[in-house]
Amino acid sequence: MTIEKGANWGSEGFVQEVRTSRRDKELSQVVAGGTVDVQVQGGDTWIALGRPGAVQPPCRSLQLPFDAIEVVVEAVHWVAFSSVVIRQPWTRGGWLSGDVWVVSVTGIYRGRNLTPRAHPNDGLLDVIRCDTAMSVRQRLTAWKRARTGDHLPHRHLLVRRVTRADVSSTRRLDVFVDGRRVGSPRRVHLGVLVDHWKLSLPSASSPREPSQEHLESDVEERGGM
Repeated sequence: MTIEKGANWGSEGFVQEVRTSRRDKELSQVVAGGTVDVQVQGGDTWIALGRPGAVQPPCRSLQLPFDAIEVVVEAVHWVAFSSVVIRQPWTRGGWLSGDVWVVSVTGIYRGRNLTPRAHPNDGLLDVIRCDTAMSVRQRLTAWKRARTGDHLPHRHLLVRRVTRADVSSTRRLDVFVDGRRVGSPRRVHLGVLVDHWKLSLPSASSPREPSQEHLESDVEERGGM
């Protein structure tokens, strides 16, 4: 169930066994490991939660529901648990030229706070697009400032909070799901998967609570990396 304004996020539970993900690339494999509880001890999800300590079962824990991202690339379905990146291949400039899209659940990408209004259980995807008019110097500056979220606003950046999105191009673009390249299509479909998985934290942990800004409906604003 999507988090509601003013409501507590998560519930207390008991952990008998836990699987640990230390990198975003491991999340899909760890979550797919069955009914065993999952925790993170590295990667962007871990950073977004304030770098919590490890769950040491058997013990009580805080169980947090998380959304995920459905990614359709040339009729193949993928699930991203942290982020999706769509950009030109390095042979055409990679991050440094052309349009670049980052789609996130938590708003954190490679330790940068790209979309500060994101919440991992609000039923929305946070999409930030860097348009082709942004210079290399501007991109590098924005990337540096994104460590603290100070890269917003910027006239060459667009932030959207949506339940689904389509990205299309006349040329093929590289698509990365949780850091893994999954194809080079001309069109990508993305959709939110609400309450797709759960994460365990030590009971004493205090994850950041959603604010009113996090829970507003689909909006567009200028800014971003």
